[in-house]
Amino acid sequence: MSQPTRITRHGKARPYPPAYKDKVAAEQRFGFLFRRYEAEYHWWELNFFFRKLGLISTQAFFKSPLDACLLTMMVLMPGVFGVLRSKPYDSPHLDVMVGCAGVCVFKSRLG
Repeated sequence: MSQPTRITRHGKARPYPPAYKDKVAAEQRFGFLFRRYEAEYHWWELNFFFRKLGLISTQAFFKSPLDACLLTMMVLMPGVFGVLRSKPYDSPHLDVMVGCAGVCVFKSRLG
């Protein structure tokens, strides 16, 4: 199998650099983490992970219902506002769905 080539601006075929294979392999292996986001929001999955970690830790470490509820709201609101403001997903339906899910979790903690 021949090595993939690219055409330079001078019209010559040149092989891709060795790091290209690593980049393609990494995207095939870990692409499920960032393919659903816009290109400039490839890091949004980390935000989602830390929001989940914050929700779990507020329920695990704070036994008072009032403290747990207030801290859960403090963890949820920046995430909800961040999704509604920046719209990081590549589909508008996902932006609306994640925003609505955050609002629903917020309302379920209130009552």
